[in-house]
Amino acid sequence: MGRRRRPKFSLFKAADWDKYVQVKKGEATYTVKRKAPAEDKELFGVGVVPFGFSPSTAAGATIHMNTTISRAGAKMAVSAITGDSWDKLGIVRSSNESTAGPAGWYPATLTITLVGVDDNGEEETSQLSTRKYNKKKTRSGTMPFGRRSIATPDARTGAATTAVGDRDYEDCLKAIVASLNPTPTQPTNSKILSKSSEPEVYLPVVTVSRWLDALEDVGAVTAF
Repeated sequence: MGRRRRPKFSLFKAADWDKYVQVKKGEATYTVKRKAPAEDKELFGVGVVPFGFSPSTAAGATIHMNTTISRAGAKMAVSAITGDSWDKLGIVRSSNESTAGPAGWYPATLTITLVGVDDNGEEETSQLSTRKYNKKKTRSGTMPFGRRSIATPDARTGAATTAVGDRDYEDCLKAIVASLNPTPTQPTNSKILSKSSEPEVYLPVVTVSRWLDALEDVGAVTAF
């Protein structure tokens, strides 16, 4: 069983709360240091095969579903994953190979954070509280991933899987993590500080059944 984490803000004292509230109200400044370039926020269309339902096995069927990756995520994928990063993530890059996914679907994601190999951090005071912490210079990127079309072992048994539909979230995640580059290509002299993943989610979506001009008699508010 994993170690239980303390609840967020559980160690805050009165002075910490005072500073935190001031920042949130805009009465105290919060400065983002070493901002990523604006281009890193640019989004590009890609496709992945969702885990939530079995992909079609019909000949010529389009099984990848549309999603996006930021330029920062693409940079991180190329730097931190060995070999063909896109095959490892189960990503297709052409709109001709992907189609619209189900409403409310968001893909599984992997976030990787890099740090310099010699960066031991510097003590800084938090901008949100009075607490001090060890600050390192990092770069992060998030990328979607899905069922892979390349060889992927079963995460539990290690046995080979035979088809895209046989490869689940844990299978693909474990295989991707195993392919991470211990010495990322960029920035030079960097290493992986942390990696985290989030499974795909399906959120309820409100759809419009009819336009209001089709409602001739609005009716009265329902009685109590």
